[in-house]
Amino acid sequence: MWGRTRETDSGWVGAAPGDDLDRRLEVEQEPFDLARPHVWTLLGPIAPGALGTTLVGEPLDVTVRSFDRLDAGATPREALLAELEDAYAAGVRAIVGLCRSERALDELGWLAGRSGVHLVAAAPPAVLAADDDCPIGAILLDLDELGRSSDDKAEQVVALCRERSLPVSVRARSPRAARDAATTLLRHGLEADRLWVGGCSWEDDVGAAVAVIESGASVAFDGLYRGEPARPPAQRGGANVAVIAALVRADHAARLLLGSGIDRAERYRVGGGESGLAAVIGRFPLDLMEEGVEATAIQQMLVAAPARLLTIRAERG
Repeated sequence: MWGRTRETDSGWVGAAPGDDLDRRLEVEQEPFDLARPHVWTLLGPIAPGALGTTLVGEPLDVTVRSFDRLDAGATPREALLAELEDAYAAGVRAIVGLCRSERALDELGWLAGRSGVHLVAAAPPAVLAADDDCPIGAILLDLDELGRSSDDKAEQVVALCRERSLPVSVRARSPRAARDAATTLLRHGLEADRLWVGGCSWEDDVGAAVAVIESGASVAFDGLYRGEPARPPAQRGGANVAVIAALVRADHAARLLLGSGIDRAERYRVGGGESGLAAVIGRFPLDLMEEGVEATAIQQMLVAAPARLLTIRAERG
């Protein structure tokens, strides 16, 4: 059910003239040696270098439902597929999407079979427990799931990470809570280079972000456009620019990840919004460059850092 098929896929907007889909299908259908480093997408394993420009922490599970309330002249799936095609045309090649339910995983599986964008699912342990063979590329841990039994939960997550060789994505509402969750997981033996934390506004506590980075874990600025359209155009995405630029100057670019955080269909361009996923690629890098961030650092945040975190180095057992 997770594979791309000739019957359901006829190409995508933004493909290069020499991008032969039939040939790509043939290549993808060849057995992949899981002893090689790889990233687990919704369509199966790919080489880390095939990811390209990657956005992390995109709440696609929420967005699919929000399209139900939007009169876009298309089904929610088709509307979101159009947004993915728009993002592909702008240069997005991979998205780490949040999948908090089996239904959300099915929705993203449908999209993955029709989009040129590689989709990597970050899902909670419960989804993996329901289907041991589901194609999850990262373990998602909402901070609320730690709860009072944080030590027990942390031990379970670390054990699952080791068993599946998967990275862990922690979502928290505040920088301090994110820092504390990272500390708990690392104390229970999670390798720092398998962890990234996000879901919060790091500009509210830059010290917490620095503490996470200095622990060896990574920080995701995955809400760059979450506030649209509430904020004035000049401020959209801008609250994080100075913070990210300062972290880059401190030589932390390799530990930073980026994502739009858009969680409402009307904020996508196909829903009548001004930004969409493409804005993170088309607009935000320019804002960073105006703050003195070099293109090589932006490449680290959008390409090298996510590829490193998502890489599985051994066959999953």
